[in-house]
Amino acid sequence: MLATLDGAERRRLTRFVEQIQFPGRLVQFPFVYFIRDGEWLHDEETFLQPEQPFRPDEPYGKHWNGNCDDCHTTAPSYGWDTDEELGQTTVTEIGIACEACHGPGRAHVERHRNPIIRYRAHLAGTPVDDIVNPAKLDAARSASICARCHAELIEKEGPLPEHRPGQRIEQSAHVLRWRSRPYPEWLEAAIEDEPDLLRNTFWSDGTMRVAGRDYNALVESACFQRGDLSCVSCHALHGDEPGDQLRPEARGDGVCLSCHTEYGENLEAHTHHPRSSEASRCYSCHMPYTTWGLLGSIRAHRVDSPSVAASITTDRPNACNLCHLDRTLEEMADWLHVWYGQPKPELPEAQRRTAASIQWLLSGDAIQRATLAWHMGYEPAKAASGDDWQAPFLAELLDDPYPVVRRRAFESLSGYEAGRDLRYDFRAPSFRRRRLAAKVQARWHPRAGDRHAVLIRNGVLQLLEIAVLKARRDDTPVLVAE
Repeated sequence: MLATLDGAERRRLTRFVEQIQFPGRLVQFPFVYFIRDGEWLHDEETFLQPEQPFRPDEPYGKHWNGNCDDCHTTAPSYGWDTDEELGQTTVTEIGIACEACHGPGRAHVERHRNPIIRYRAHLAGTPVDDIVNPAKLDAARSASICARCHAELIEKEGPLPEHRPGQRIEQSAHVLRWRSRPYPEWLEAAIEDEPDLLRNTFWSDGTMRVAGRDYNALVESACFQRGDLSCVSCHALHGDEPGDQLRPEARGDGVCLSCHTEYGENLEAHTHHPRSSEASRCYSCHMPYTTWGLLGSIRAHRVDSPSVAASITTDRPNACNLCHLDRTLEEMADWLHVWYGQPKPELPEAQRRTAASIQWLLSGDAIQRATLAWHMGYEPAKAASGDDWQAPFLAELLDDPYPVVRRRAFESLSGYEAGRDLRYDFRAPSFRRRRLAAKVQARWHPRAGDRHAVLIRNGVLQLLEIAVLKARRDDTPVLVAE
């Protein structure tokens, strides 16, 4: 990294490193290494947020105490030293250790130090279970273990006992959920501190859209509310790949069909797609990629069904149009009505004429634009929609006001013929980004004469309609704080 910095940049980095060496002070290093691309990024460039102003010196902030420590250590206890103006955190262990999920283990360790006692209990089939096993808890208490870190929580006030694995998370914290006014007092206080809390955190139908808050999504699912679905239904924290930690049966339809057995023998009758296709995977329709984090879309952990009506009344894209990118909302509403009896909503003219993906991509807010830019690089969506029309639309986002949107658009664009072998710097001045967008437009050639839903008529892209949609872009500020 240092070899790529000029003298002034090295001096600024040195000053920052000197700052964070202050005794008793831990802060987040302002750069992150993006393993997938082998690239260093400023941490502000990894969040879906408006462009941050340039500062000649790296600001000191983002304290580890009282922020990172809460989830990235085991059993943290945070305090504040008013004299030193420093956070004072004690932890059992830095990092996620056994006790984070299994609770205090001193008695367990002491008892099983003696191999004779350990094997005698094992052979007798009566081991003393004095630690918490998430797999042996009911769904709510099991999921609460994960919720301690994988949820958006508002700590309750008062002399409350420290949360321990095996307890409901609601005993010590309020679980943030979308709701209308009047707000409870604790939520009013939180919104006073962060006015855009709900809008930044949720789609307006109450579905979580921020990565790492999967418990907030899970609790909105009927499978959790009226069934036994918990985090460990799909995830195995031991013995699997660290990327997603999925149980083998969760990589297909096994988990869903273990309860919904009526669909197992004739899956195509339910999905109306070939059994081998992505559209016949339960999670593709019921857990679409509408959560944002780590510079990409992640599966929603609210299990529900695709609905055009919900896409009209809220701002969340539905699973059907996220795969069939070349289709209108009206077309999807027709199929959902025929296949599943969903009532057809009243749709404005634009939703009957132009593909929903294009409208979300060009006219949506930042998270809609990022989500659709990601899906235009998603191979199952390209297979379902064709790959001969997306490039010029992605080029429109190369000069988007949000750095993450620009970066994501180019990453997807690189998978198309018109975007291959191009060099692009999402940090470059606007005129350079626009120049590259024009180059992509010039390289692109349609393969079909008419595709009205994606604004191609007689082999010509309808630039005026694209400009009108782009002029309607929702520039409401969005911050997806992962």
